Amino acid sequence: MKLFFARLLFGLLPFLLAQPLRAQFLQSDSDDRLKQWVEYLASDALEGRLTGSQGEKMAFDFLSEKFQEWTLSPAQGDKFTQAFEFTWEILPSPEATIEWEANGDRTALNAYPISGCGEALMPGTEFLNLGFGIEDTANGHSDYPSASDLGGKVFLIEAGSPKSDNPHADFSRWTLLERARLAAQRGAGAVLFYGGTSDDSPSKTIDPHIHAMPIPVWYCLDALPQSNEPALIWINSSLNRIKKTGHNVVADLIRNKNLPTLIVGAHYDHLGWGERGSLYRGEKAIHNGADDNASGTALMLELARFLAQTKDKRFLRFNYRFIGFSGEELGLLGSKAFVEGPAFQREGLLTMFNMDMVGRLDLQEKTLQIHGAGTSPRWATLLDSLKPIGLKIKTSESGIGPSDHTSFYLQDLPVLHFFSGTHDDYHKPSDDPHTLNYRGMTDIGNYMLRIIAHVPDVLPFSKTKAPEQGKSKFKVTLGVVPDYGWEKKGMRISGVTEGKPAALAGLQKNDVVLQLGDRPVDDIYGYMAALGKFKKGDQTTVRILREENPLTFKITFE
Repeated sequence: MKLFFARLLFGLLPFLLAQPLRAQFLQSDSDDRLKQWVEYLASDALEGRLTGSQGEKMAFDFLSEKFQEWTLSPAQGDKFTQAFEFTWEILPSPEATIEWEANGDRTALNAYPISGCGEALMPGTEFLNLGFGIEDTANGHSDYPSASDLGGKVFLIEAGSPKSDNPHADFSRWTLLERARLAAQRGAGAVLFYGGTSDDSPSKTIDPHIHAMPIPVWYCLDALPQSNEPALIWINSSLNRIKKTGHNVVADLIRNKNLPTLIVGAHYDHLGWGERGSLYRGEKAIHNGADDNASGTALMLELARFLAQTKDKRFLRFNYRFIGFSGEELGLLGSKAFVEGPAFQREGLLTMFNMDMVGRLDLQEKTLQIHGAGTSPRWATLLDSLKPIGLKIKTSESGIGPSDHTSFYLQDLPVLHFFSGTHDDYHKPSDDPHTLNYRGMTDIGNYMLRIIAHVPDVLPFSKTKAPEQGKSKFKVTLGVVPDYGWEKKGMRISGVTEGKPAALAGLQKNDVVLQLGDRPVDDIYGYMAALGKFKKGDQTTVRILREENPLTFKITFE
């Protein structure tokens, strides 16, 4: 009997040994290529690959050269790049100034425009002291007089918060932006903030995502002048919008136009010298972004190389589109531009795989996170049955997350986002190539290829619930996904969650919310401020713009 089992094991040994090898589409030389590509993309020469920078150009030239080397085709025209324009910053023009006139003399104030500032020329205008500029009856405080004739004056508003006899009074929601919005509603011609502590001083950076109000909004660093004579304020609030251009890199592997197309993508941009989004506190330094997201970009390239060269029939069932996104760090700008552009056609697309931070697979835990597992009913079985030995898979259902797959999910496309986890070097200069696990990246690539080899030709789409964000300061939700890249007035909706108040009321993707209840919504911040007023069971209306047509819907918060 022992001899029988020994012969049986000996006979099966070649078969057993071949099993793991058949599944390893990428071999050890993939480790070397991944390391080489990451070391280039995350080198100081590219200066952090900030969208719109010379480093971004060096990166997209590198991607284009690789796609051309593997005889892939540009998605449109003769170039692999797709350009998109965005507002980088808003700056006061050289003529912008605010002056105090008393006794016939005009003195320039040490002041600057802040986020939400509108453009206007205001010669010699009267002002009105409005204390803290707060009207909050719930907390027993109002700085607004009962008189209605407030129009056109410059409202002087003190930064900081009022003292109250009520120990439970909370004025934290009264940001300077909210006070300026209230002042605009009450007829202010302009707002000039002053005073407060250093913590109350607003940023000199004007956020382009905050929609400008129809009035100037400035902050004065010094104490306001004192005068026994009537004084006037002169304002030249002219601003310059600085535009930049970002570039996606898009390549196609077309085998037959009638085959379904599978999209493989990763964002290649990062934070440059930490101009936006850095978590580092120290001297200015290059943020190389090896894991975020040179790792995902390099793995996307390795999958493109393999799929372009393979003869395995399991991979010949699809066409492929490979996309390197830029502008992800600025709010998914590149992927949004792609799905809204002429190169995107929903028909014929099977799914989208997104790789964002796949370079830090822990050597002990070996846990790979996969988001979007609920975007098709077929994912659960596939992901579990194809799981390699020694790799732990942690899935979440939602197709919405802080990476580029979200833009495709909102176009009703099944998605998967592969992610090896965050770490202490996230968004810091210390995210460097030597910290990555290149063998782990190859393992993730092999797992992705196993999924591609077994994915069916038809993949049904499923909507998913929005991900849990932990304890929220809001008591209610509207059930929409804001478009954080929207620069016009209002808050545009990128997606609507089924079963939530917005969907039940009839709101749709691409609707632009202009008013919630009695609160105007000029931008995402105005939307959040308005939402904070409601509690479960409240009923109100929402005014929206749908393809230039104004509509009003009744909303019940549940």
